[in-house]
Amino acid sequence: MNQNTDSIPNTVRLPFEIIDHILSFASRRALFNCLVTCKAYSDLAKSHLWRHLETAVPLFDLLGPTKYTALVGCPKISWKFNRNPLASQWETFAHYARLVKTIAPNASSDPDSWFIKGTTDRIWPEAECESYMALHRDWQRNGHRDLRRDMPFDPSISVGALQTLHSIPIEFAGDQVLRSIPNLTPNLQHLDFVFADVKATSPWAFVPFLGPKLRSLSLRFCVGSVDTAPVAACMIGSFRALARALSFPQSTIESLRTLEIRTVRSGAFPFRSSEVDAVFLELLSHCSTVRELHYTPRLTQHDAFLSTIQNHLPNLASLSVCIEDPSNLASFASRLALVRPEIEELHLSHQYGRPTALSTLKSLLAFRNLRSLSLFEAPSSIFDSSTSAPQMWILTPDLLAQLSAAWPNLRRLSLEPNESVDVTSFAAFRDEKLFGELEELTIALKADRLYHNGALVQQVDETVIRPLRSLKMLSMRTPHEYGGLPPAMWGWFLRYLGPSGMKVYNNGNRLI
Repeated sequence: MNQNTDSIPNTVRLPFEIIDHILSFASRRALFNCLVTCKAYSDLAKSHLWRHLETAVPLFDLLGPTKYTALVGCPKISWKFNRNPLASQWETFAHYARLVKTIAPNASSDPDSWFIKGTTDRIWPEAECESYMALHRDWQRNGHRDLRRDMPFDPSISVGALQTLHSIPIEFAGDQVLRSIPNLTPNLQHLDFVFADVKATSPWAFVPFLGPKLRSLSLRFCVGSVDTAPVAACMIGSFRALARALSFPQSTIESLRTLEIRTVRSGAFPFRSSEVDAVFLELLSHCSTVRELHYTPRLTQHDAFLSTIQNHLPNLASLSVCIEDPSNLASFASRLALVRPEIEELHLSHQYGRPTALSTLKSLLAFRNLRSLSLFEAPSSIFDSSTSAPQMWILTPDLLAQLSAAWPNLRRLSLEPNESVDVTSFAAFRDEKLFGELEELTIALKADRLYHNGALVQQVDETVIRPLRSLKMLSMRTPHEYGGLPPAMWGWFLRYLGPSGMKVYNNGNRLI
């Protein structure tokens, strides 16, 4: 390669657009290698490296050094800038901020991890760790013994740092202040903002990243404590800030299509649900462009929610919602069908430890355009104490025939009720005309009775398993003392499945 030219087309005889497209598939390591190849490749590599950021910290680093301070009355540490950034630093910041299209944690990270990194949090520098631990020990000596509540978090962005970014005081007393907040990332399309420490991170810390090209916004609130009042306060503040950003006349946020509200370990969120729901519904009244809505906290105001999406979300095509009491699932689904029967993707969950009524499936027959359906219990939490004796679901041929006729376009089906599905229900799939478009099936199986006293009890014959070969993916969740299907059962199951190009998973582990 000619090292004396910065012209990519002249060096490899390919158009610039082709090189740019090829680099879009390159690994980060390959892109880093391109940084030291030549100026032209370096510029291209930078544009790709800056397109996706896991946090906003690389942008903040362009504005100069930072320092750490303790929050008053709280064993938390925040960070702020040493001084106001120079004009040249703001220019560099603006150049790279225009390249950013996504700010989100790595897709491979567990979305429900307790220790996911906050979007505006810095990693603890080694030199600061001892001073923090000394502060933490002093806090405990003063009588604060709840280590779970006071667990060390990475330093959160301070109000002072936000003031530097906004160049104005952070007060949401009126729309005029919010209108003057600059958009830091004008080309950002997807923002997955994580509040790792809800006590220390300002509820409106995500607002500066909102812009005219934003299409997908996710707000994730980590519940790291039995005391969930700070989580509720952070959620309420965030909802109100976003509502203001969307509602004032000069708002440039006109392309928002996906809105997701997620609480990590939502089973630990029992307090102030009605108040949170009320503010969330007020927010939805300003979200007329949203097509996909995902809300994982437990929804308590069902009627108000249905009225809101009927009046303010005319384009809604995908909905995920968690109902606290599974006995209300069927009635909620029936009323939802009256309001939005054209929904294409529907994901319903309920509180952990309570039985899921099989009749819920029949209440979903009115959704004729479904392409994806999930019905499951919310993930368990150490704070959940309610339990019930599970009763198996049995999927009969008549029931599956009704579902198949109602959902001719269904491609993905996930059935993970509290009770699990009897493994003999596979017999109901013998009719090859069922679900002609179905590609992915996820099912929670009650398979324990097929493995008794260390010996297989073969109650499912070859004709039961083989019709499933038309699927592209079969994922099974099988509660068992060994963590899933016993190894001996794997071979038995695969033998009766026969030759297939289908991917088969058990409890996340791929079998074939």
